[in-house]
Amino acid sequence: LIWQGAQANSTAEPVLLSVVPHEPREGFGDPALLVELCGATALVVAGAFFATADLRQGSPIAPKEDEVLEVSNTMAMSFCCFGSAALLTLFFFMRYAIYVIMFGFCAGGVSTFTQLGSAAFQQCAPVTKRPLGTLPEVGLVSVADVAAFAPSLALVAAWIQYRQTSIGWIFQDIIGAGFLCMMQRTLRLPNVKVATLLLSTMFFFDIFWVFLSPMIFAKSVMIEVATGAGTGEAVPMLLRVPSVG
Repeated sequence: LIWQGAQANSTAEPVLLSVVPHEPREGFGDPALLVELCGATALVVAGAFFATADLRQGSPIAPKEDEVLEVSNTMAMSFCCFGSAALLTLFFFMRYAIYVIMFGFCAGGVSTFTQLGSAAFQQCAPVTKRPLGTLPEVGLVSVADVAAFAPSLALVAAWIQYRQTSIGWIFQDIIGAGFLCMMQRTLRLPNVKVATLLLSTMFFFDIFWVFLSPMIFAKSVMIEVATGAGTGEAVPMLLRVPSVG
């Protein structure tokens, strides 16, 4: 299509507009999209299962009363404020903060899966509830805790070893999913008002830091932080699925 101009005597160069029809890939398209769909659905189901653990009598993953945190209106707003402060800190000091994040990811991964594994061992083999002793800042340690610690440490070690390879995303997603499930296990939204406030705030939080922040910082703060800001390391704060084909 060629547009010559509105005036007949126009001396402007013609503008060439080309149109290419979209040809979708045969079959299901990118298999990664199917993996994302299945993974997201499974994670929602798992989150709902963990979030309602205290409603099931005798559930091994039910949180203790002092572990439950009820989200208030103020806390819902503070998520956005503290999240913004954390993003800016990472954006300007990523060279140093990346290793703090990685350490926290590893320590949290070991702790999370030790708790989950311990609950599974105690449910399947009640004999593993036998206490072995106490540790400072940890408390009572049982046979199940020790048995769950080894595979949890191996999972995190595998992520460290393979985090920059083609299979590193598998270990990162497993650990990340564990984090999300444990978070939903302890957080409580008391009513629809708080849930609406939290989700609405985080919706605009994402829009600003992904799409609008380049107007102020010349770069998308969210994308820059998520990709490691040139450190050579990817921040383990997201679920990853590689593109296939």
